[in-house]
Amino acid sequence: MIVGRSIGPPNLQIMRTHTRFPRLTHVLRPGFFAFVGFFVMALLIGLSGCGGGGNGTNGGTGGCANRPSSLNYTTVWSDLVGSGQSQVVSIVNGDGDVLANRLLNKGTVSATLSGFTSGTYEVRIDLYSGLDAAGAKIGEVITVMEFCGTSSFGTTVAGTIDGVEVRPASATFTVQQTVQFRAYLKSGSRALFSDRSDFEWESIGGVATIDSNGLAVGTQVGDGTIRARYTTNGDVGGAAISVRPFQTTRAKWGVFVFLNAANDLYEFSDLNVNQMESVAYNPDVRFVVQWKQSRAAWPNSSFDGTRRMVIKYDTSNSIVSPVVQNMGPNVDMGSPLTLRNFITWAKTFYPADRYCLVVWNHGNGWRRKPGDFSARAFSYDDDTGNAIQIWDLQQALANDRFDIFAWDCSLMQMLECAYQLRTNTDFVVGSEESPPGEGYPYQLIFKRFADNPNDTTKNLTKAFVDGMVNNPPYANRKITQSVLDTSKLGDLAASLDAYAGALIANQAVIGTQVQYARNNAQSYSPTAGRTYRDLIDLTLKLEAAPGGVPSALVTAGMSLRSAASAAIAWEGHNNQSPQSRGVAIDFSAANRFVNIADDYALLQLAVDTRWNEWLLVAP
Repeated sequence: MIVGRSIGPPNLQIMRTHTRFPRLTHVLRPGFFAFVGFFVMALLIGLSGCGGGGNGTNGGTGGCANRPSSLNYTTVWSDLVGSGQSQVVSIVNGDGDVLANRLLNKGTVSATLSGFTSGTYEVRIDLYSGLDAAGAKIGEVITVMEFCGTSSFGTTVAGTIDGVEVRPASATFTVQQTVQFRAYLKSGSRALFSDRSDFEWESIGGVATIDSNGLAVGTQVGDGTIRARYTTNGDVGGAAISVRPFQTTRAKWGVFVFLNAANDLYEFSDLNVNQMESVAYNPDVRFVVQWKQSRAAWPNSSFDGTRRMVIKYDTSNSIVSPVVQNMGPNVDMGSPLTLRNFITWAKTFYPADRYCLVVWNHGNGWRRKPGDFSARAFSYDDDTGNAIQIWDLQQALANDRFDIFAWDCSLMQMLECAYQLRTNTDFVVGSEESPPGEGYPYQLIFKRFADNPNDTTKNLTKAFVDGMVNNPPYANRKITQSVLDTSKLGDLAASLDAYAGALIANQAVIGTQVQYARNNAQSYSPTAGRTYRDLIDLTLKLEAAPGGVPSALVTAGMSLRSAASAAIAWEGHNNQSPQSRGVAIDFSAANRFVNIADDYALLQLAVDTRWNEWLLVAP
């Protein structure tokens, strides 16, 4: 099945719930046991040196690089009722992939895990109430270990609590980088299973913040301490941190990609990031990416969670770019505030002379998802069930201005969408059609930027059109791409307002002509509730309708086409969408539009023109 970037009928959403491990009824005291749990939310930055598609490890240096490694694991069981019947021991890399694992039923006290190379990984041990990992999961131990050859680690199911261990024991990182810390109870030389909610985290020294899951972010230069407190008895463990300055450099172009792959497009996100790496050879053109995938919603995703990355030049088939911030899985990419935060962060730490913001995801034009009025227009996050509405763009963009705003989404090159962006960008790039799931061929488009960073912004935007139209794999796919000059959108809106007035004035005598134009103008992913038509072709089809139209409409149509042509800086399409001219508009009939009129009224185009008034009476 060919996957595109538009949203059709609602898909089944997999919802996640947060549950605590069951507790024993007796009181936890020294000499008794506790059940572990510490949910993996984001990984130590050392683990996450690679993005999805990479091997997810930090290989050792010198003689340790790519050295075969193994873990000798031992455990001490207990005959105490409810103390567990089985364990699963796993070695997990920064992408969340299990590199090795072993099942131990009660009575088996050791196992060797191998088949992975040197690097820093998480070791996770899950404790279950039944044999063969059946029954309830009643505990966890998670720690961070650096492997170079053979290492050892041991646990005990029951024992006296001797303190709290925090790993890594120390960390040096820069302002705005993240480090994931883990904590477990000690019992002698072994780790003791305990409940996940019984650790509280704090950052001492004011140089970092830390969340309830142990994810620390450097905030200012200096030294400090990360502490984990076991709330049942007050025991504390700590790790030393040193936060170093971040050296900000300025590029000629900052290409910020808001890459929401927490949906069925996830597989194409790896492709696109790999394409970005292949063209990131000019430091004057810097790609900064916020990238989410969700294994809860899409289990075959290459990683789980949200990452901020600066793309590194590489021509291999693997993704090697470093993860600057590992934000964990609880980021809502369907929130305008998340986009706002990404823009603020990227501009603060990766400034540039000119900016291109790319929004990567599904799209549905100006509208909410058909049949689901809780969903929104773009950036669908299947993990949270949220998306962003077009009228939320000002909340997301605030007063920030971009030289280019590019929609790597379906159906977004509509006047309703572009007009909403007119004060935030010089050029809006996008597709009237629903493009292939593979989206932009980044290696083709941004090669022109990398080779000619000093060229005019308008000239560089043509690379989007040429890249899409001339990409051989897209020859038989519906391809449209255009660039709108936002400085001309005020005149276009004024012409649209006049055209709407002429339509309203002649509504009684153009019923069949309007229906003819609606049925014959170039359409885009049409459904019963989605009536998107090319604006220029629509006016031409209306004038060509049997019976003709009043001269006032012909005059207004000519003016509208002239204004639209002036606003379209570049346009290209293939023979699969032959009547495309560069900008679409909603042309719903009144009996359909009435159901979405309240939403449409939130658009600035509706405020500044009478187009919505026309749609309320359109035959």
